[in-house]
Order: sequence, then structure tokens, then C-alpha cells
Amino acid sequence: MEIKNIVDQSVTVTRVQTLHVGDIYKRVEEDDDHNATVIIGKVMDVGSNGEQTVVSVIEAKRERWGDVAVESVAFTGDKDMTLFPIDDLEIRIIATPLFQRLDDSLRAAEEKIKRVQEKRSLLHQILETEDNQ
Repeated sequence: MEIKNIVDQSVTVTRVQTLHVGDIYKRVEEDDDHNATVIIGKVMDVGSNGEQTVVSVIEAKRERWGDVAVESVAFTGDKDMTLFPIDDLEIRIIATPLFQRLDDSLRAAEEKIKRVQEKRSLLHQILETEDNQ
């Protein structure tokens, strides 16, 4: 990720970020209640047809109720995005609770599958009585 400051004649400083495939960034998204969420993302592709540029990314964030969202997102340049560079330590600090939440969800899903399999087995046992054979 290249970051450059451009100063125009009216003394306005504009910050330009050049994104490359593989760049990892963070951004902050605020909901209607003004709660801020840190999102980490990785640039997967940058495409342009000469008129419009599309940046395809995969982003991860913790959602409002604790679930983890990992999704493909496309930025088309129709709105300003504020992206920040991120180092390996900060990535680990942000990603660790996301992995922990996903691990918890996986364990809960495995337990649910186990309970369904047990119910299915019991139902088979009911249907396989000597009177029904």
C-alpha cells in the first residue's frame, strides 16, 4: 500500500492510497447508533475498464451480536473510503477474537449435529422394534 500526500493550490492536503493485490488494511465503520467497528481486509483484485475502477476485497469483522462476518466486498470508487495501514501485531490482535468466536460457533454446531444424530439413532431404534419387522 503506497500512501502519498498531495497538496493543491488551495492548501488542501489530499491523501491518496494506491492499493495493490495482497495489501492488508483496516477501516472503521460506524453504525446508526455511532458504534465503531474495526474491519480488516485484504485486496484480492484491482480491475479497471478505463472509466471505472473496482477493488475486490475480502473483509472480516465482528458483527453487532458477536457473530463474525467474512465476506467479499467490491469498492467502486463512488464514495470515499478511509483505509489505514496495519502491521502484523495489530492484525493478530484484531483477528484473534474473531478466530475464537468462529471456534466457539464451530463447537456449538458440532454439538448440535451430535444431538441430531442421537435423535435420529433413537428414532431408528423405535422403528426397528420386533413388532414392526
